[in-house]
Amino acid sequence: MWVRQVMGSARRIGGVAMATAGLAAGALGAAAVPAAADVIEPFAKRYDESPYGDFRTTGNTVMGCPTTPADRAARCATAADGEAKEKERKQPPVKITNVPAQRAAPVCSSVKNTITIKNPSGSTRTGATASWQVTPGSKPVASSGTVTEQGSKYVWKGDVRPHGEVTVTQQVKVSCTAGQVRVSTVTAPGSNCPRSAPGGDDPCTSAVLAQRVQARPAPQEPRSGPVGRADGPGQLAETGSNSDTMLYAGLAIALCALGALAVAAARSRRD
Repeated sequence: MWVRQVMGSARRIGGVAMATAGLAAGALGAAAVPAAADVIEPFAKRYDESPYGDFRTTGNTVMGCPTTPADRAARCATAADGEAKEKERKQPPVKITNVPAQRAAPVCSSVKNTITIKNPSGSTRTGATASWQVTPGSKPVASSGTVTEQGSKYVWKGDVRPHGEVTVTQQVKVSCTAGQVRVSTVTAPGSNCPRSAPGGDDPCTSAVLAQRVQARPAPQEPRSGPVGRADGPGQLAETGSNSDTMLYAGLAIALCALGALAVAAARSRRD
């Protein structure tokens, strides 16, 4: 029995010894690894400069196109036009005329001017626009659409039905300086007047010359007098008897008679 007690004690002592040996070995292993501090890298430089105007962005921001080279600028401008320009290109073109009622008029008078927007196609032209300089005179009146004054220009906007037309009329005041020309030029995208220059036979330009009116002489009243009297130099009087002619004839006869009597008296004295 004492042998069993000795063997149990030996087993317990062996377990404690093995546990102590394990802890000692762990402590020695931990002591073998050298201690080291954490390495923190500083912030790296991500850019050199902040350029402006050398790139194109998309979104809700201001966008622009380069001016050079020309081909890139053209492509950028075409792309920037976007859907609005594409829609405009698909619209049927309109034909515009700008004609005054008179090419020349008295100074300070008024002349009716008519702008006509025609749609020769079979499709409706929607959202057409036309603009021209504000000129002295009445406010323009359109047969269709609206005319508004925007700064120094009148702007018409509206639709033109297929094979139809819209007219805009205005009473334009002629210049009060003789020789001056009142000029009004219409411009309209998608028409024959995209960028019209005044002058010549341009259908987009209306020009009215101010003329000075010469005073007319007052009509002469007919002269009163007997029929047969000459009305002016170079005309012969008609023959005929009247009181003046008879008076002159009587005086002539009397003078002739007096002359004959004087001659007879002179001869009698000589005899």
